Order: sequence, then C-alpha cells, then structure tokens
Amino acid sequence: MQREYPHLIPYLDVFPDRNGANCLAAVAFATDASSDLYHWMQAEEFNHLMAGREEVGDISGKEVLVWRDSEGRIIHACYALNEEYVFNKHGQTMFNPWQLLTVERVIGSWGEPVIYR
Repeated sequence: MQREYPHLIPYLDVFPDRNGANCLAAVAFATDASSDLYHWMQAEEFNHLMAGREEVGDISGKEVLVWRDSEGRIIHACYALNEEYVFNKHGQTMFNPWQLLTVERVIGSWGEPVIYR
C-alpha cells in the first residue's frame, strides 16, 4: 500500500486540524493526490468526479463505494484501496479522523454500497 498510495499514508488514522474535510473530499484525494483533502466537497462536484466510472459488483481495489438515501442523494462514500481496506472519513468535523478501515467494517456501518470502478 505504501508504494501505491504514498500520499495517503500520512493521513491514516489522523484527525484533521480544522473542520470541513468530508468523505467526498477523501475519495477525491485518494484518487488524485493534487485534490484538496480539506475541501468540503458537495454532491454535484463529486458526481462530476465520478463521471466515466461504471457500476460494478465487486471490490478488488481502486473502486469508489457510494451510499445513497431513499431519494438518491449521496450520504457517504469511501475509496477501496484493495479488496480488504478502504480510505474513509465519517463526517466533516475535526473530530472525525481519516481512517483505514476494513471493507467489512464500513459496510457494517453503512450497509451495502453501490460500487464504481
């Protein structure tokens, strides 16, 4: 993981020093290290980031997991680093760290996601 995601290593299990960073910005940063990790990304901007990705049925790594409410609004997203682990942020406050979580744990917290590759 250190070779494939060196930009994420300093942020694993770390609390931000200010509010604003959310799960959508964490996904953007995971996919592109030049993205602003502290940006409070809105759904419209995230949907633009997702353009060109296809819905798939499995996780093998480099997928975006997205959860939506009953009206189709994005309520959470994270980035699959491989089939076992995701880069995740629950919430946009400085009291919510960026985390390396197991896929099993994040699905246990949020339910079944839509998976995009």
